[in-house]
Amino acid sequence: MTQGPPLTRPPMGRPVGEIRNLMVSALREQGPLPMRDLAAITQVGYDAARWTLKRCVGNGVVVKAGAEKRAHSKKWVVLYDLAPEPEPDSNGVRHGHGWVDLGRVVADWAR
Repeated sequence: MTQGPPLTRPPMGRPVGEIRNLMVSALREQGPLPMRDLAAITQVGYDAARWTLKRCVGNGVVVKAGAEKRAHSKKWVVLYDLAPEPEPDSNGVRHGHGWVDLGRVVADWAR
């Protein structure tokens, strides 16, 4: 799989792993996918895909995009997709899923 441009979010903590890079590029190319299909496309194990996807949702890189019912199944599966990139407003502050302006939080707290 070809990897697209890296996410524009500032790096925090440890570097991004190979599994996360594969998942993000697969979601960028294919669109919303269930976890099992994402694991099959990226050719990683089910448990590795599950834990990586859980961390990606927690970090705000991936969001739950809905659910679909599979043929021959009674259960619904959750679809995952890339989180939209935050748009900076006129002050240069980013707003969106997973972004917090620390200066604004501290100013509100100090009031």
